[in-house]
Amino acid sequence: RQEFEASGGGKGGVQENPFLDSQVDRLEEVRKALKKITGISLDIDLCDVCDPPDREDASVRCVDCNQNLCDGCNKFHMKFNKTHKVLDISEASDLIISS
Repeated sequence: RQEFEASGGGKGGVQENPFLDSQVDRLEEVRKALKKITGISLDIDLCDVCDPPDREDASVRCVDCNQNLCDGCNKFHMKFNKTHKVLDISEASDLIISS
């Protein structure tokens, strides 16, 4: 078995492959469309409120806002939305998968 370093110019640092690059781009378009239509982020583990590229890992999901929130954003969110129901991110993932 031989190890190698992936240092290509394609997506994810691997060798450039136009077909795979187009599929990755298409997948991202589909993910964005699903989020727009359903309000459900397929990036369940990232905060929907943090600005890219500094998005933090989500720790909870607000059921009322349909957003994943990191600890910092959740603290701010709950100051102004005390009646909103938030679930642990693993519980929210289970709900989305079972829906």
